[in-house]
Order: sequence, then structure tokens, then C-alpha cells
Amino acid sequence: MSESRDLRSGLFAFQVLGKAGLRWASCSCDLCFGRVLKGGNGGSVNQNIRLTPPGPGKIFAIKMFARVSFYPTLFYNIFMEKVSTRNWYDRIDSNVILGALPFRSMVKTLEAENVKAIISMNEDYELTLFSNSKQGWAEHGIDFLQLPTRDIFEAPCQEKLKEGVEFIENLKGTGTVYVHCKAGRTRSATLVACYLMEHYKWKPNEAVNHMFKCRPHILLGPKQHFAITLFYENLNNNVTKERKTSPRSSSTQSL
Repeated sequence: MSESRDLRSGLFAFQVLGKAGLRWASCSCDLCFGRVLKGGNGGSVNQNIRLTPPGPGKIFAIKMFARVSFYPTLFYNIFMEKVSTRNWYDRIDSNVILGALPFRSMVKTLEAENVKAIISMNEDYELTLFSNSKQGWAEHGIDFLQLPTRDIFEAPCQEKLKEGVEFIENLKGTGTVYVHCKAGRTRSATLVACYLMEHYKWKPNEAVNHMFKCRPHILLGPKQHFAITLFYENLNNNVTKERKTSPRSSSTQSL
């Protein structure tokens, strides 16, 4: 039911953009609305995904599509928040809120939620008209980290995911971190899943299922699940290395 709803949502967005002649660009995308992988029914992660890097022509099409589709899909998200059960943001735990683009007018709301820092997965052009830059948030006493990732077609790289998780962990106990992209469904949800795995020692499906319960309209495609799985594997590899190099492990081996 929810998957068909998201499919309709995706088709609506493409209809808005159809007159601009950009629907063809969506065909070059590995993330299609009919093939999303979500939490809910097990939240299983396909570890056999093969991701092929796009060529120069596809990269250009992707950049253009992401930019031209930004405002129509942003307004669509505003509309959906007004007429459906979707929230603009949802609390994931005591440390993190996962949400859509925080408008400048939301400062009082963020203060009421004890937000002390913001992580934005948006590119610069997405923040220009309605949201704040690092300096703008600093004027309200809010720390800001930007980890720009292209909308729709990309997942955050491992370096950005690691930086974002460390940022959240370093602020733990001092207030809430508001993690967002445009809609709070894909790019930012990928980062929050990695935080949950790091913080609670969860598996990917546990992290995704928890987010799905808190924010039912998250939308994670193959690339996002691949990034989450890779982050989880790196976590396990680091734990294994730490155990092997720990003084206790060394002394045990010497015995």
C-alpha cells in the first residue's frame, strides 16, 4: 500500500516536470520509484547490488534533472505535508530529528525541539532561497555541517557518512541534531541509518525499520541501501581490528 502511494507520488512529480522535457532523464537513474527498498517487511538489504558509474552524458542529465526538479518536488512535499499524515520532521531518538528542509521561519520550532546543530545533505543551490547557510544558523546559536549530495540519483559517500555520524556523536547529550535533505526521506535517512547502526550497534534492517516506524515515508533505493550496508561492514571490520590490536587480546594470545 505504502509502496504504491510512493509510486503515485513519484509519477506526480514526473508529470509536473514532463512539460520541461526532462522525463527521459529519469530513465537513466538506477533509483526508480517502483524499485524502492524500504523498512517495514523485514527491511532486508540486497547485498548483491551492482552499481555502474554513469557516463558523462548521464552525469550531465542527472545534474540538470536534479536542479530543475528541486522546486516542483519541494512544493509537492509542502503540499503532501498539508494534506496527508506526513510530518515535516520526526524525532528518531533523543539525539536526532530526521526532517525536510528547515525553513528560516522554523527557528522558533527548532528552538522548541532543543535543536543545537543541523546537518544538511543539500547542495548549495537547494539552500539559497528558503533555508540558512552556516553563518545564518550560527546567528541563532545553531551549529551547521553541510555534506552536499546530489538529490534523487546519489547516496552519500562513506567519508561523508562517517563525518556526519561523528558530528552527531560529538554533540550527544548537548541537544538535538536536525538531519535533513530536501524531503527528509533519502539522503538524510541514509545518514541517520548509519548513525543508528553506530550508536545502537544495530544491523542495517534494524536501523531502517526503526526509521520507518518513526517516519513512514522514508524512501531508500538500491544505492542508499548499498551505502548503508557498506558502512555497516566497515563498522564490523573496525571492531574486529580493534579487538585484534587491543592489549587484552595481545596478552591473551601471548598466553
